[in-house]
Amino acid sequence: MSAWIQLVKKEFRLGIGMLYAVLAGTLVITTVSFIASIIGGMPFEQITMFALLLLFFHLFFLIIYLLNSLQKEKLQFWLHNPLPGYALLLAKIAAGVISMVLSMIFTTFLFFIPILLGGLSFSLDQSGVSVLPEAITLFLSLFVNFSLQMTVVFLFFWVIYLCSQNYLNTGFSFILTLFLFLLSMFIYGQFTQTSFFSSLTNWGLISLENTTSWFNFTHSIDKISITLEQTSPSFYMGRYVIEGLILIGLFFVTSWLLDRKIEV
Repeated sequence: MSAWIQLVKKEFRLGIGMLYAVLAGTLVITTVSFIASIIGGMPFEQITMFALLLLFFHLFFLIIYLLNSLQKEKLQFWLHNPLPGYALLLAKIAAGVISMVLSMIFTTFLFFIPILLGGLSFSLDQSGVSVLPEAITLFLSLFVNFSLQMTVVFLFFWVIYLCSQNYLNTGFSFILTLFLFLLSMFIYGQFTQTSFFSSLTNWGLISLENTTSWFNFTHSIDKISITLEQTSPSFYMGRYVIEGLILIGLFFVTSWLLDRKIEV
């Protein structure tokens, strides 16, 4: 375990440059927005809108982080690490998640700068105050979950791309990988529409009462208001279990290919 933790630390140091670049870029964009709001008469709310947009782009942070890390890493040295493939991949993912969370915290702080400076007033409806921790937890869990799903799929096709380079040149390997990605997404999309998939996943019905399901933002030049809508949604746990098992299986297939099928 200590060897893996040291590997996570090494991966974090390897990707620290991208984290600094993202933080610097976020700060520059926010600073330009702030100057424009003072000199050019731009509404002060634009700063918070830019911050919200930057938070949205964090959905792709983990994939871009891994791309950057994998490009910097010398593959032959990385794969000669005595740890198994799944440990190598998990170390990169863990370092990426840490960097993503740090960047999101920084961006969230910038979101509140106009409010802290008194340029904007911020109000939250009374019913939303009591469920705000629940809403934030729900938002972060869905955000990280979706980001991890995209990352596992990305890693699988990245390994497919590396494997195909054993037989094809770089250009044909990329075309083949892109074709397989689009084909698999189409097939999976069609599969989820079948009655078999429904029978496979439509079990474990869970109904939640008075759960925050949506954020309503209303804003003007000098005020931002947030209303948390509460509904009683229901969903099938089976779908999350099956999709989770598919992602876990995909991850271990990726690890197996990384260990046995890639030539360095």
